[in-house]
Amino acid sequence: MTLAAIAFFCLAFVLLLVGSILFLVAAFRQHFGWGLASLLVPGASLVFLVLHWAEARKGFLIQLVGALFLGGSV
Repeated sequence: MTLAAIAFFCLAFVLLLVGSILFLVAAFRQHFGWGLASLLVPGASLVFLVLHWAEARKGFLIQLVGALFLGGSV
């Protein structure tokens, strides 16, 4: 792997991590139950995203960009 590929992979990982944290912060701000559900229950994050798009948009879109970068670096 070249140095540029490793840097691209690290950037994608950081974007995924930051997006996940922002999404969880938005869920916990809405209600403690949403935060726990987003962490522990499969599919709860998707329900939260649909119901509270305005709050969760930023974290989700950052995760999406990170996932796209990660898919391009593999």
